Amino acid sequence: LEVHQIELEMQNEELMLTKQAELTAIKKYMDLYDFSPSGYITISKKGEIKQLNFRAAKMLDKERSKLTGGKLAVFISTQTRPAFNSFIDSLYAHSKPHPCEVIIEIKGGAPRNVVIEGVLSENIDQCLLTLLDITQRKQTEANLKERETEYGLLFENMLEGFSLNEIITDDNGKAIDFRIQNANSAYERQTGSKLENVLGKTIRELVPTADLNQIEAYGKVALTGIPVTFEYFSKTFNKYFRVNAFCPKHRFFAAIFEDISIRKLAENELINKNKELLNLYHHLENIREEERLLISRNLHDELGQLLTGIKMDVVWLGKRIDTTNERSGQVLKDALSLVDTTIATVRRINSELRPNMIDELGLFVALNGKAGEFEKRTGIKCRLKVTGPQPEIAKNISLPVYRIFQELLNNVVKHSHADKVEAEIKIEQQNLLLTMHDNGKGFNVNAIENTTSFGLMGIRERTATLQGKFNIVSEINKGTTITLSVPLII
Repeated sequence: LEVHQIELEMQNEELMLTKQAELTAIKKYMDLYDFSPSGYITISKKGEIKQLNFRAAKMLDKERSKLTGGKLAVFISTQTRPAFNSFIDSLYAHSKPHPCEVIIEIKGGAPRNVVIEGVLSENIDQCLLTLLDITQRKQTEANLKERETEYGLLFENMLEGFSLNEIITDDNGKAIDFRIQNANSAYERQTGSKLENVLGKTIRELVPTADLNQIEAYGKVALTGIPVTFEYFSKTFNKYFRVNAFCPKHRFFAAIFEDISIRKLAENELINKNKELLNLYHHLENIREEERLLISRNLHDELGQLLTGIKMDVVWLGKRIDTTNERSGQVLKDALSLVDTTIATVRRINSELRPNMIDELGLFVALNGKAGEFEKRTGIKCRLKVTGPQPEIAKNISLPVYRIFQELLNNVVKHSHADKVEAEIKIEQQNLLLTMHDNGKGFNVNAIENTTSFGLMGIRERTATLQGKFNIVSEINKGTTITLSVPLII
């Protein structure tokens, strides 16, 4: 009896442990059931709600206790209720219907899109339903569809041509071709090629003479992801295009291209007009220099001789008149002084018109002489430093450079209020380099660039005819530095 008693106690203990484990399992199941992210509802054949979890109650926007015994169908919208009823009928007919998508309508609340799946319970008078709220997903799908429609309209109505292409490489990974995957209507308009004739084909199938360098450029975009922008002329279409190419995914590139033929033609016409104007300016400058030379020779040969003759006559008169007469002597002295001043003036004008030193001694000596004459005439210290060799400079270069130097010195007098000018000229890498700095008041370079300064315009035009470069650096109260670079071979 004692042994039997012990066995009964042990069995009782095992039963208690088993019951406790069962209760724990049931609690876990109930927790999973009640707090599942999906809604669970058990309904009868009549459609009455027998049991539901918290998520299902939240979907129906009521407390669980108030939902039990009610009809689930009353929450289904009228337009989706037939589908729901058909789903339930199929379920009780022991078939396996596809999930049913319905709209749950809540009084005073927003409708919910819900997908329902179900199985029959062991009690065939009831079925177990799983409800998944897909309202947010449906909204996202609707937004996505709307965006797709918008982007589709944009894609088809954009003025720029667009094509999506897959790059084709050889065994070494070098781009040798590309296949057109997609394109828009503007592609048709700009290329004149129907989409049905180009989609799925390679560019070399369509254009056997396609530019391999351009294909390699597209290949770099598709393989490295680095975007490029360039302009080119298509012999195939006889048009200029501006292309922006980028990589949407590896081994693919998208090309957005714009027909810029009208703009390029206008640019080319403008460039040609500028060349014509530059040539005209150069021609007029040559004519001016020739006229200056002619006037200079006339001043020297004719007026210079006349003045020399007048001076000789005045000197002759001075030796023969009565010098004891104070008045006569003073008039003779003043006349002689006036003649000397006139001769000096004619020489200065003659030098301004045509610096003879350029023809006789070369550019470097002429510039040095001009610097000295400038200092003597204005009182502004002017130093010119000649660095390195002093080769003979061609007349078509030396004369414009001299005129530029002359104009720069005139600008110092007119605008800078400087009291010192330092200049340097040298030959470096087949270029003549002239640098000039003054300690004047300086100015705003951007402001002067936007004004009509005929002096600077003339300097720039002369520089352009020499195919040179001209640069100004200036700062208020810190003076101005000007650099000129001119190739010796034009």
